[in-house]
Amino acid sequence: MNIVAVVVTYNRLVLLKQNIAALKKQTCLPTHIVVIDNCSTDGTAEFLRTAEGVRVIRTTRNTGGAGGFFEGIKAAVALQADWIWLMDDDTIPHDDTLEKMLPYTHQAQVGFINSKVVWKDGSQHLMNKVVFGRQELPENTSFSHETQQKIIRNGSFVSMLIRGDMPFKIGLPYREFFIWCDDFEYSYRMFSNGFVGIYAEESVVLHATAENYTPVLKDIRGQHAWKLYYEERNRTFIDRKHKNPVVFFFSQLNKIRLQRRLIKKRHLPQEEERALLHQLTRGLWDGIFFHPKIEWIDANALTQKNK
Repeated sequence: MNIVAVVVTYNRLVLLKQNIAALKKQTCLPTHIVVIDNCSTDGTAEFLRTAEGVRVIRTTRNTGGAGGFFEGIKAAVALQADWIWLMDDDTIPHDDTLEKMLPYTHQAQVGFINSKVVWKDGSQHLMNKVVFGRQELPENTSFSHETQQKIIRNGSFVSMLIRGDMPFKIGLPYREFFIWCDDFEYSYRMFSNGFVGIYAEESVVLHATAENYTPVLKDIRGQHAWKLYYEERNRTFIDRKHKNPVVFFFSQLNKIRLQRRLIKKRHLPQEEERALLHQLTRGLWDGIFFHPKIEWIDANALTQKNK
């Protein structure tokens, strides 16, 4: 089986080295390791020039995680991947992480498989919780009762294994998302097209963030306010795409009211409060007029290239 591991990195050389070392120690090795270097400036490019067994694509600017995974999936398809293993540079797989996902790859309706994501203390990472979706199974499913309990409708690019032919079926992730929600949208797009996700709890990765946090208003601090903009813009776009226009309009009004109330209740320093409110408002407004297009891989051009 041709499995291509795709790692997106930006200025986290220490973690990238740990990530690549962990990939090379897998009990079931990926066929290829592709690293998308998002124009890092911390010595990553120099390290990757001499890294053995690693294919490197360096972008001309920082395209964010979304742009990186867009390029990485294209590269994996060009390598004729059967399955594509997606992760950030701060993802540290256990030695058997990939091996523990493989038993689920043999069912045609499985579109993606997600590992369990933990933090440094072994607890569930709050940023990478999954949403179970067995109550919304596509028609004509033939999963055992045990497997049905593991079905999810969205997942995280912190160790997601996707079918290699998926980009031909549903297109590529939205590169314009930059950061956040690209994995949520892409996995839900798979689910909406009849391909389920599997939560392989026995397959474990460490998400080596500085703190165990999630981008929700009750937790996020002012220094992450700029990230909140992308979260709000991208989620607003997703809601607009999937909801009835009237429902969308009133849900956004209600969301604004609740978000402002929640920020006020936190009693943050005034400057921090203003930063969060500004990015939320900007993200919601931009999300209403945000129109990214699904891009597709030209199968004919790819066939000619591989001849």
